[in-house]
Amino acid sequence: MITSIHYTNFKALKNFSLYLKDFNVLTGPNNNGKSTLLDGLRVLQAAYRYAVRYNPTFINNPHNAKVQLGYVIPKSSIPISVENVQTDYNTSEPAIIEFKLD
Repeated sequence: MITSIHYTNFKALKNFSLYLKDFNVLTGPNNNGKSTLLDGLRVLQAAYRYAVRYNPTFINNPHNAKVQLGYVIPKSSIPISVENVQTDYNTSEPAIIEFKLD
């Protein structure tokens, strides 16, 4: 089960964390980021679906500048538009979604 998700430079979420319980309800006014949170979950689902089919390879992690085992997910596997995924259209900083499992 996913216990927390941290969004960095992802759409309107410059630096945002979400902590999850067994049951969660997402509510709020229009234009407050509910769809952005769900888009992040869609990206995680697509990454998981890709990762279970392939073995990890050594990649350069843009988040901490280390070479480590991981996956490069093809853009064609991501179910959302990736053109405007960085906050303020800042393409010099990667959009990152990190999650923790229990």
